[in-house]
Amino acid sequence: MPKSILLRPIDEANKDERTVFNCLSTLDDSWHVVWGYYTKENGEEADFLILGPQGGLMVLEVKGWEFLAVDAEGNWKGGDHENPFLQVDQIWTWVKQHINVDLEPKLDSIHVVRALAVPNITRNNLPMLPAIGPRFTHILTVPELENFTTAWDTAFKVVDKRYYPNPKARERFFLTDPGIRFSQNPEQHG
Repeated sequence: MPKSILLRPIDEANKDERTVFNCLSTLDDSWHVVWGYYTKENGEEADFLILGPQGGLMVLEVKGWEFLAVDAEGNWKGGDHENPFLQVDQIWTWVKQHINVDLEPKLDSIHVVRALAVPNITRNNLPMLPAIGPRFTHILTVPELENFTTAWDTAFKVVDKRYYPNPKARERFFLTDPGIRFSQNPEQHG
């Protein structure tokens, strides 16, 4: 089981986030998972932050919709209302700005990817659902969540090898504001 920090009470979480957490709970203890990560400055919230064993960080937003208004290229077609790609992009931007400040050399920076989990959508019932949405947001359905390490490898496959894998960046992460909050709650929760 990963080292998990539950900043949102399980009984107050929606069923879709519980589904995602159950999938992430199968990871081993070299992974770190924070459920319900709120930023201090602007109140933005990431449903999950996931730190991998070789470095790398994923910002994961969960949407329990049964339909995702995207075209075959992954462009959002739902108007301005609840654009999940914009939501995950905002928290991803905040996290990137707060974990890689003042890191020298830049090779010590941790690479951050973004993903949207849609546990109520399958690629069978929405065959045009792309694997990647706007601005390189990875779209994960239940099969990808159940095989999370493969989804993780896919998300980080395109990263410059100077930045990932990078265990040194993982160590440095724990010295940043988001990382300190990871390490302030080292106990495992199930």
